[in-house]
Amino acid sequence: MLSRANQARQLTVWRFADGLRGHENQSDGLIAALSHRTSLSIHTVATPRARRVNAVWRAVLGEDTRKLPNPDLLIGTGNATHLPMLAARRRRGGRTVVLMKPSFPMAGFDLVIAPAHDRLSAR
Repeated sequence: MLSRANQARQLTVWRFADGLRGHENQSDGLIAALSHRTSLSIHTVATPRARRVNAVWRAVLGEDTRKLPNPDLLIGTGNATHLPMLAARRRRGGRTVVLMKPSFPMAGFDLVIAPAHDRLSAR
């Protein structure tokens, strides 16, 4: 649950999008639920599906993201969003929220929301 302080101010959300509609629908659903609790400023960051480090850094450090305000939340669904989210958090701050089973250790993310069929153990 968001604290009263967070309800009073607008949260900046970076929504990482890999171009797969199903993944984006899940992220949009979480953002819609959050928007009922607090004011949000949403910024979409396109992430490359390739795992090449140069492509990831371009997505996170490119011209478009340099203009964005620092995020409070970084939200992503799908493996292609994980590395860019972690890199963005390291560079710009914020809390990471990953939907579905992450491709990196869960300890690297602030919150993992995964369906039961992903069979994650609580840690």
